[in-house]
Amino acid sequence: VLKISEVLGYLVQHGKITEEISESVKEFIIQNQTQLPTLNIEIENKTISIPIRQRFQTIMKEKRSNLCLSADLTNLDEIIEVSLI
Repeated sequence: VLKISEVLGYLVQHGKITEEISESVKEFIIQNQTQLPTLNIEIENKTISIPIRQRFQTIMKEKRSNLCLSADLTNLDEIIEVSLI
């Protein structure tokens, strides 16, 4: 994972953008900060009828994260099996 400032620095260093553009992008980011609305997982969990989705929602709530499972799998059965561990 890279920080946008690192990417901008790399682009400037290799002549892909100017320092002025880099500073303009940084200023834009600073001036356009926003917060995403929080999800009320408890309320949403009550309306979920699919057990595996309920499990994922519970994991996200416990972790206080929107990431409940990260796996390099392509088969749905394998993903479900891993999620039950």
